[in-house]
Amino acid sequence: MILGLSYPTVAWLMQAGVAVAFAVAAIGKFSAPADFARALRLSNGRVPPWVAPLVPYGELGLAFALAQPWRPLRDLACLGALVALGGFTAFLYGNPQLDAEGGCHCFGAFEASRRVSIARNLGFVLLAFGGLGLGPLGPWYATAALLLGTPTGFAATYVLFLGRTPREPLPLQGDPDLGGRQTMLVFLSAGCTNCEAVRARLPHWWADEEGPRVVVHEDPEALDRYGVARTPSALVLDADGHQVDGNGRPSAERVVGPEAVLRRWQVARQGHDLPLPAGAERTLLVFLRRDDPAPRVSVPPGAAVVVLAPERLRADVGRPVTLDPDGRYAAHFGVTTTPATVLVDARGRVVADAT
Repeated sequence: MILGLSYPTVAWLMQAGVAVAFAVAAIGKFSAPADFARALRLSNGRVPPWVAPLVPYGELGLAFALAQPWRPLRDLACLGALVALGGFTAFLYGNPQLDAEGGCHCFGAFEASRRVSIARNLGFVLLAFGGLGLGPLGPWYATAALLLGTPTGFAATYVLFLGRTPREPLPLQGDPDLGGRQTMLVFLSAGCTNCEAVRARLPHWWADEEGPRVVVHEDPEALDRYGVARTPSALVLDADGHQVDGNGRPSAERVVGPEAVLRRWQVARQGHDLPLPAGAERTLLVFLRRDDPAPRVSVPPGAAVVVLAPERLRADVGRPVTLDPDGRYAAHFGVTTTPATVLVDARGRVVADAT
């Protein structure tokens, strides 16, 4: 007896607890399919995309088998649960990058760290073990099931999926459909609420002849092929099909999130991400460092002025200062000494070099 309950009753309660866990996990994946599918994509092609939609059905099957009254089927389902938990634990163990993405989303949109998820799975393993060991089959059968089932699921997941060589993302160069014009690749996914803001802008982007060509990918296989783990995300290719940043320089950066994607399109349309005043035909960029004295600058007629510095200035320059902490604007124009000035047009093109 345990707390006044017979061993078979306690065993049934433990099996019911595992059944509830699998049912909740399945419902979570059905309600937020994009989150779990994104977690699988973090394996970089080692877990095929067709696995994600099948997992919740398997979990529901196990939950039903664990909750029904026929004892032999419940015991068999416990063995299946041990195998499944071993497989899930292997996936968590073999993908440390999940920590940066909010966990495996094994319960749908609910986020938990990889360490917490592994500990949770081990707790479910103990419940399934107790559900077998306290029943008529006894502890020896339960121990055999534990030693056979969980390592089998762990090893099978590694051999079938995680042990495979990660798939390299599809090369962005060499695609005949992406050459000849600046192109922005936009990656979306079904069930992604953050993607709606980007979807709403697509008709405007497609109608804008001055902006970059926009190509949308939202098929799971395409996202897997390009190595995309999070949506919405985007990258920009130049006319030769090479990936570039907002200033047209070679870059492997992919922006993530609706605001970042919307901003990247605007930057690609403008051809730069400089903090230029709206409506200004020409802008004089003044580059300073912290200890530079207030410079005497000759401003061309009609030009706006933007002061750029890596940190706040000691001197009062009489104008707002735009911080450039990593010096990327200065590097873009080849500015190495300060004070320096560069005159640019509305598209960020140099009219007069640094002086």
